[in-house]
Amino acid sequence: MTKKSIEAKNGIIASLFLFQYSLLIPLMRIINPTILVAVSGIVLMATAFFINRRIVINLKSWIVIAVLLIIMLTKSMFDGTELIVVIRFLMIAIPPILVFSYRFDTAVFVNTCCKLSLLNFLLLALIPFLPFFDYSSRYYMRFGYGMVVTVLFSYIAILNGKNKKDEKRSSIVLRKLLYILVFAFSLVESIVYGSRGVLLVILSFVAIVTLLIYKENRKRNFFLVVTGFAVVLNLESILNWLIDVSSKFGVKSYALSKYKYQLMYGLEEASSGRDSLYRTALETIHENPFFGAKMINYDDSLYVHNLFLQVGRDMGVLAMIISVFFVGYCIFVLWKKKIGNDDKIIIAVIFCVSVVRLLVSSNIWERPEFWILVCLILNYNAFFDAASVVDKKQYLQTDE
Repeated sequence: MTKKSIEAKNGIIASLFLFQYSLLIPLMRIINPTILVAVSGIVLMATAFFINRRIVINLKSWIVIAVLLIIMLTKSMFDGTELIVVIRFLMIAIPPILVFSYRFDTAVFVNTCCKLSLLNFLLLALIPFLPFFDYSSRYYMRFGYGMVVTVLFSYIAILNGKNKKDEKRSSIVLRKLLYILVFAFSLVESIVYGSRGVLLVILSFVAIVTLLIYKENRKRNFFLVVTGFAVVLNLESILNWLIDVSSKFGVKSYALSKYKYQLMYGLEEASSGRDSLYRTALETIHENPFFGAKMINYDDSLYVHNLFLQVGRDMGVLAMIISVFFVGYCIFVLWKKKIGNDDKIIIAVIFCVSVVRLLVSSNIWERPEFWILVCLILNYNAFFDAASVVDKKQYLQTDE
């Protein structure tokens, strides 16, 4: 097996890993989501390990995990942090650390993700119209974050679609039309039926692609800025129109109603209690600035809903500062580092579905996408820079 074929298989495994949560959503009605994702992650990890069995594992990401594990175990001994928190962290974080520690073919990764976005759309598109879809059960959050990867990769397929030399023009047109339709429908469904965080992820991705990656296209950037200002100035009218249109079709949108409520009464009234959680987290950080407080079992839904505050609450001020620096460095890599635009888009996707989501929702210790981002940033030279010198011991060319 050659190095090229190994990296191509790694690209497929990596893409499946990124989409695993979304593709498994239909099964989450009957199987616990944490167990389901953990089992699928372990299977993909074992597959990656088998494919790369003659390749030395990259150690940088493992060092990060080892340090965090030592801190967690130490906290469990001294402040009563439950071991279940540590175990769930290991189940969720170790598989992506292993899968994304191996060099993968980025072109294969993106191409497979674009194809999976179509499959994901077919699996999820009808969910909001099924009887069990209920806003009180928060199933809308799972649906929105599951569908958002289809939005992003169908957008990428439209933006960067590369045609084969021997492909017929009719096939090219049909494929592009298919992705345009999937993008349009998945975008509407994500906004109408998802949470506000989903729209924040999409807008952040578009902003990063426009301002940090393809920043040389001044006309398009100018058009987007003008359009953005026009939307902001007429936001209330636009929201009223969207809610009115939705209601005529019998559609109830949690996100649109929350946006209107926020516009009318302010962030605190529309924050779903996050302002109270933020104040509590700040008080806890003030009381436990060095090592943080007891880490909670996140099944009770008392997590902070903010990446930086959660790290500060769980690990202390120094860890919170490191998390801020890490996010800033991710943006620096997207802005300044000399890697290809197509490769930057991969980082942008992972950044948006992990960091941007974690700014308003979810839990860092149970978000595999965040640990994928850690791997990509720590190893971006080896993964994305064609001119980089790769350690021969790590990326061997073997024959079977």
